[in-house]
Amino acid sequence: MIKSNVKVLMKQKELDDGIRLSYDLIAAETGISRSAIAKLANNRTTMISFDTLNGLCNFFRVTPDEILLWTPDDED
Repeated sequence: MIKSNVKVLMKQKELDDGIRLSYDLIAAETGISRSAIAKLANNRTTMISFDTLNGLCNFFRVTPDEILLWTPDDED
C-alpha cells in the first residue's frame, strides 16, 4: 500500500520553520491546487502527477520517497 507522508512533513516543517502551514499556504507556494494537496495529505487520492510530486519535493526539500511511503499489502 502506498500512503502519503504529507501531514507528517507539514508538522515537521512547522516545527523547523516556526510557521503554521495550511493547505492554502502550500497551494500558494507551489501552484498545486488546495484540493489536490488535501486529498493527498488525507490519503484520498488514487494518483499523483510528476509535477505535483516535484512541487511538493521542492516545497518540503525532500525526495519522493519521503512523500510517498510504501508497505507491502500483506502488512496492513
